[in-house]
Amino acid sequence: MTGKRILVTIALPYANGDMHIGHVLEHLQTDIWVRFQKLRGRRCILICGDDTHGTAIMIRARREGISEEQLIDSQQKTHLGRLYRLRC
Repeated sequence: MTGKRILVTIALPYANGDMHIGHVLEHLQTDIWVRFQKLRGRRCILICGDDTHGTAIMIRARREGISEEQLIDSQQKTHLGRLYRLRC
């Protein structure tokens, strides 16, 4: 490995809504670029997550009669499931 270390982040999908084609495109492009860097022998770390803060999350959770944590957990499972299906 070369001495160069790279930290890559991806824009956070918002936990209040579904992922859209822009999220999918960005994740795929970033994944390909990170894998390329690793093949070149560089230490490359990719970090992502969900944006789980905001009034919209609180309002939607109350409207659905669940806690904010339950809404976030549900959306996380949906996001991860969609990303998993894309990578397989």
